[in-house]
Amino acid sequence: MSVWNGYSLSPRLMALRIFVIYIIVGFLWIFFSDNLLRLLVSSQEEYLKYSIYKGGAFIALTGLMLYFLILNGMQKQHDVKASLDVSEDRWKFALEGAGDGVWDWDMVSDKVFRSARWKEIYGYINNEIEDTASAGRKLVHPDDLKHQIEDTQDYLHGKKDLYVSEFRLLCKDGTWKWTLSRGMVISRAPDGRPLRMIGTHTDISERKSLEKQLMQLAHYDQVTSLPNRVLFLDKFQQVLANANRHNQPVTLMYLDLDHFKEVNDTLGHDMGDLLLKEVADRLMKCVRTDDIVARMGGDEFTVILNNVNHQINTERITQSILDKLAEPFNLGCEVVYISASIGICVYPSNGTEVDALLRNADQAMYIAKQNGKNCYHHFTVDMQLK
Repeated sequence: MSVWNGYSLSPRLMALRIFVIYIIVGFLWIFFSDNLLRLLVSSQEEYLKYSIYKGGAFIALTGLMLYFLILNGMQKQHDVKASLDVSEDRWKFALEGAGDGVWDWDMVSDKVFRSARWKEIYGYINNEIEDTASAGRKLVHPDDLKHQIEDTQDYLHGKKDLYVSEFRLLCKDGTWKWTLSRGMVISRAPDGRPLRMIGTHTDISERKSLEKQLMQLAHYDQVTSLPNRVLFLDKFQQVLANANRHNQPVTLMYLDLDHFKEVNDTLGHDMGDLLLKEVADRLMKCVRTDDIVARMGGDEFTVILNNVNHQINTERITQSILDKLAEPFNLGCEVVYISASIGICVYPSNGTEVDALLRNADQAMYIAKQNGKNCYHHFTVDMQLK
């Protein structure tokens, strides 16, 4: 693209303009110079002689004119290109100044420019990644690809004002980096179709790691790594909602360790914590992968059994837990024996709300302790009357 007097011209239009100017100047020269020459000379011989000089002068004049026209056009073209290069360098510098990697997507050809900083973030060098958007999508983690594409489409279809998406991207060394991708369309066709989009990639791996740690602290027990009371209540609510939709039963066990206080008081809290961790491991081995084990606090645990249709199956699992916990615990140089008392209630026959089911299971557990510990007891309606 060339520039003429501040206006952008294609090479064809520029050549046509020079041609027209040349033709006009040529006709004017021939018309006026011939008439003028006839007035100045008196003979045909002189006229022919000076016509040759006149032709040479015309060539020199038009050549000089074309020289300055083309030089002026090329100079303006150079100035605009330099200005564009400076502008592009400035926005790339501004975007990369915060440590972000810049990408520039030509949506018509699917070509993508990725800046040096972009490649540095993920450990790539030139030509190691094909410069297309489709090649970039192959680097997105399979679990994140669907929502990354959805975020892009939502923006392009006007559902979002800005394109923003978070996903994991594959690094050259095989690791994954959490990435915040932001961008916007900067060029559109007359019909509104997007043509070019620019944006940045920011490494947010540290932020994601911190969020995971905070999530762990807020929702998981720090001793056993089991879900804590907060996460258990949330999961239990989800389980009940799912069971209601599919008309399935849910069994809740409320478990309290027998003799745990004696172990904690005699051997110390460190041994008590180690015992709780071992209890959690044994409980997990007694249930299925889709069941839920949580620590409610102290020496109290809960177990959610999903879709156990027969009481015999529930009692088999419960007895397995009692037998497993009755086995000796080897805590360093100490051998510890404990047991458990378990209360059982079933959704929806023993309650339909989280609070009611917890209360009923706890009441059944209290009866199991009264009955001698190391046993289980089912909740019955009669208990509510006592």
